[in-house]
Amino acid sequence: NLLRQGELGMLAHHHNPLAIAGLTGQSLVMVGDPLAPSQTTALALQTLSRAAAHTYSRPVIYKCCARVALAARKAGWCVAIVAKEAWVDPKTYSTAGTAGRQIRRMLRKAEAGDVTVTQAGKNLPFDQMDVIARDWARKQGGERGFSMGRYDRDYICHQRVFLAWQKNRLIAFVTLSEVEGEWALDLMRKRETAPAGTMHLLVSHAILAAERADCPRVSLAAVPDFATTNRRTIRRLRQMLDQRAGTGGLTRFKSCFAPHWEQLYAAAPTRLALGVGLWDVTRAIHRPKRRNYKR
Repeated sequence: NLLRQGELGMLAHHHNPLAIAGLTGQSLVMVGDPLAPSQTTALALQTLSRAAAHTYSRPVIYKCCARVALAARKAGWCVAIVAKEAWVDPKTYSTAGTAGRQIRRMLRKAEAGDVTVTQAGKNLPFDQMDVIARDWARKQGGERGFSMGRYDRDYICHQRVFLAWQKNRLIAFVTLSEVEGEWALDLMRKRETAPAGTMHLLVSHAILAAERADCPRVSLAAVPDFATTNRRTIRRLRQMLDQRAGTGGLTRFKSCFAPHWEQLYAAAPTRLALGVGLWDVTRAIHRPKRRNYKR
């Protein structure tokens, strides 16, 4: 889905897709891990470095797993924790017991507000969704970009969509990207007047739908997490991201689902390249390029 937005492309080795990457600022950034488990990190590092040299940029890996980060460190690259991803096993997800106390409280608030949730089919209520997305973007200072999804009709048509209603009025929606073995939470949009707990109810319905579909994992996406770093530049980036992304609120929201947390890493050949790369990514997320969606 991110490829459809036009800011990222395919990093290939001998015409074989290897990873998703994008050129931004002075950095060529590989987003996430290699596309297939059989593809070695060493090959990804070599291919990324060669491609960066051809574009006179610095190679950077952003939001990779611990396995890839370890391989990068062994190759002499600088590595830093930059985010933590929340994920849920739909088969064990429950609102019962002590772990489900927070989510139960939020679901009761949504139900008291007469909120109902449906999973969308092919005919999406675009007119109402457009209004909600436009109001959200205006309040948030615009849509995000680069490694984050942006609202567009063509874009969400390729995702699973869950809708929250008060009678016949749409008040919120979430979208999830789907790959083999995982659904990943992407867009979350709501009206300012939506009752408390509306987004919790939407995500809870999505997790239960994933369980019915035998999906083993639902990612609630990541939040910035630079808490363990002692590097001044990265700490400053953390403060900027926390303020712009509302990290505290997002962390509390995702914690309601009692998720597993996995740390995600960034890596680059030098400290300078790592700092510049994270700055370039931050700027690309908050000041995205013009939309160029690919169907």
